[in-house]
Amino acid sequence: MSYEFQQTDLLIYKAVLGDNWDLVRRTFLDNPDLRTKTINSRLETPLMVAVGTNQSHHFVKNLLDSLMTTKGLLISHVFDALNDEGDTAFHYGAKVGNTIDTILLVRRVWDVTHRLDPMTPIRDLSKAFDAISKGSAFMLYSASHIKKKEMLDLLLSATDEVPGCEIHHSLTSIVRVAQSFFGNDLIIPAINAERLDVALKQVEKYSHNAVHRTWNAQRPLHALATKPELFLSERKVGFWASKILNINNIKTRHRQAKELLKRICDIVIKRSDHDKISAIFGSTIATAVAFGNHEVIEECIFAYPSIIWTNIEGFSWLHEVIKQRQEKIYNLVYQMSSYKVFLASRTNGDDENVLHIAAKLAPSHQLSTITGAALQMQRELKWFEEINNFVGPLQREALNAKGKTPGMVFTDEHTELLKQGQKWMKGTASSSTVIATLIVTVAFAGAFAAVFKLPVGEENKRKITFMIFITSDAIALFSSAASVLMFLGILTLRYAEKDFLYTLPRRLTIGLVCLFVSLAATMIAFTATLVLVLQDEVPWVAAPLGMMATILVVVFSVLQFPLLMDLANTSYAQPIFGKQNERIIH
Repeated sequence: MSYEFQQTDLLIYKAVLGDNWDLVRRTFLDNPDLRTKTINSRLETPLMVAVGTNQSHHFVKNLLDSLMTTKGLLISHVFDALNDEGDTAFHYGAKVGNTIDTILLVRRVWDVTHRLDPMTPIRDLSKAFDAISKGSAFMLYSASHIKKKEMLDLLLSATDEVPGCEIHHSLTSIVRVAQSFFGNDLIIPAINAERLDVALKQVEKYSHNAVHRTWNAQRPLHALATKPELFLSERKVGFWASKILNINNIKTRHRQAKELLKRICDIVIKRSDHDKISAIFGSTIATAVAFGNHEVIEECIFAYPSIIWTNIEGFSWLHEVIKQRQEKIYNLVYQMSSYKVFLASRTNGDDENVLHIAAKLAPSHQLSTITGAALQMQRELKWFEEINNFVGPLQREALNAKGKTPGMVFTDEHTELLKQGQKWMKGTASSSTVIATLIVTVAFAGAFAAVFKLPVGEENKRKITFMIFITSDAIALFSSAASVLMFLGILTLRYAEKDFLYTLPRRLTIGLVCLFVSLAATMIAFTATLVLVLQDEVPWVAAPLGMMATILVVVFSVLQFPLLMDLANTSYAQPIFGKQNERIIH
C-alpha cells in the first residue's frame, strides 16, 4: 500500500526549506489539514521544520496567518503538536536560537488569546493560558540547556522593565503567567544563561519555592553547584586587569553568584527542618564535588556546619573528594578547626581510610588533564604525600579488608603508570639528548674556528659582531653541555616511585631550559657569522637568513613551551595544597 501523502509531504518539505510559501499556497487552500499534519517519521509538522531552519521566516509568517483564520487552531497546533521527542514549535525556536520566529509565535498566540469571545468559559480560558505558560517555561529550559544566549536574553528580558521594547508587553504577560504556574522554574534558566541579576530577582520574589524541586527534578542550589565558572575568585584579578571592562563583568558575576548562593542557603535553612536541610545540602555537596565547585561546598558548610558529616553514596564526602582528586575542595580542610581529624579517621565499608583512597589511581578524566605519564605520576605522589601528612601514624599502617596498607595499595595501583612514566621520561630525555649533542658539536666547532680568525685591527663594527658571535657561541656550548648532563642524569636514574615527585621533573625542567637557551644562542651565533661573512659581499642576504633562524627558535618554543610550563608549575610553583582564605567553616 502506497503512502497517500508522499507527494504533498515532499512538496511541503521543499517549500519550507526554500522559504517558498507560494509553492504550497494552493495545496493548503485545497486541503487545509495539510498545514498541521506531520510530514516525516519524526512527527514534525511544517511549522516545526520551518522554525527549525531558522531561515524560512516568510513561510512561518504566512503559515501562522493561515492558521489564525480558524479559531483555536493556532494555540492547539503551537502547544499540543509534539514530535517524537515531545518537542513543540517553541522548542525548535529555542534550540536553534530562532528569535525572529519565536517573537512571531508569541505575538500570534497573544493575539488569539485576547481575541477570544468574552463569553468563553473561564475553564477554556485557563486552559489556553496554561498552555502558554507551559510553552514559555519549556522554551526557557530548552534555550538554557542548549546555551542559546540570544534566545535566553530575549525571554528573560521579559522579567525586567525594558522601556521601548516592542515585544515587552506580550512577552512579559506570557512569562508572568508562566511564573504564576511554575514559580522558581525561571531561576534555573537564568542561572544557566548566567543572568544572575534575573535569578536574584526571582529568588526574592519566589523565596518560598527556592527549596523545592522544579518540574525537571532540579533545585537552584544544584544548578549553581554545576557551574564553578560562575565563582571565579576576585583575588586572581590584578590591578591593571581589573580596569578592563570584561574583567569587571567577571567580577560582577562572581559577586552576584556569591550573593545568590548565600541567599538561597539562608532560605533553605529558614524554611526547612533538619532532615530536609540535610537532604538539600547533602545532594548539593555531592553535585559540587563532581564538578569541583569548592565555593558552593564552603558556603553550605558555613551556613549549616553539621552538614560536614554528609555522605556520598555511603562514603564520607572527603573520601569522594580525594577519590575524584578535587584539590580545591580538599583544601577546605585547611579552613577547618581540629574537627577535621574526625573526618580523617572515618573508614568506608572496605575498612579503607582516606589514605587508602588517596593510594588508588585517580579517575582517567582527571589524569588526562595532565601532560605525560611522568607528571601524572608526580601528581599522584603529591596527593598521597599530602594525605599521608594529614592522617595519624596508626592510619598510615592500617590494613584494609584485603590486608593491605596504603603504601601497598599505592604500589599495586600505580604499577602500570610507573612503567608509562619511565617510558615517557626516557623517550623525552633521549630525543632531547640527541639535539643537545648536535648543538655541543656545532658550538665547539664554531669556537675552535673562531680562534684562527680573530679580527685584530679590523673596524669596530666587525669587532662588535665578532664579540656577539663568540659570546653566543660560548653560551650555546655551555648550556647545551649542561642539558646533556641533565638528560644523562635522567637516563641513568633508578626510576623509583619517589624519583617522580621532584628529582626527575626538576632535572627535565633544567635540561629543557638549557636546551632552549643553547638553541637560541646557536641561532644568534649563526646570524652573527652571516653578517661577518656577507656584510662586504651581499649584506642584504643576512637579514632574511637571520629571520629564518629566528623562526626556528619560535617554532621550538611553541612546541616545547607548554611542556616546560607544566614542568615548572609542578616542580617550582606554589603547592596545590594549602589554605585558600581565612574563613573558618567548621
